[in-house]
Amino acid sequence: MTSKLVINGTIGIAALIAAYFGVLGAGYGSRLEFNGGEVFYIGHSTESEATRLGEYLAGDLEYFDGQEKSVQLDKRDKKIIVRFCVQDGAEENPEVETAFRTVQTLIAMEVFKDHAVEVQLCDEYFQPVKTLDARSDS
Repeated sequence: MTSKLVINGTIGIAALIAAYFGVLGAGYGSRLEFNGGEVFYIGHSTESEATRLGEYLAGDLEYFDGQEKSVQLDKRDKKIIVRFCVQDGAEENPEVETAFRTVQTLIAMEVFKDHAVEVQLCDEYFQPVKTLDARSDS
């Protein structure tokens, strides 16, 4: 219930900005689709981890809401890296940063409990423009 309230208030900003971009084309990793959104997974991340992330983003978080949004999952050692495409300049907006920090905390608590989660706000090619340092649920 608490996460639904946070999602409906804060996460909507992040979702709108990310909806501006839908990454099309190959070269971003293996692709899974969830309610109009897509999760690419690369590196040491697995299809199972990408599926858990995608189901959470489409379900409890309501991030994937039928509009094109792209997320990329990567894993290095025990650190999970989740990249979100955002509109140019959005990374400088304090409300956007707050929204994605909330997403980061929820992903660390609900999806990847044994890993630190780093969120990267990226351009449409998954090139990071801002990194939100890793957080874990512990």
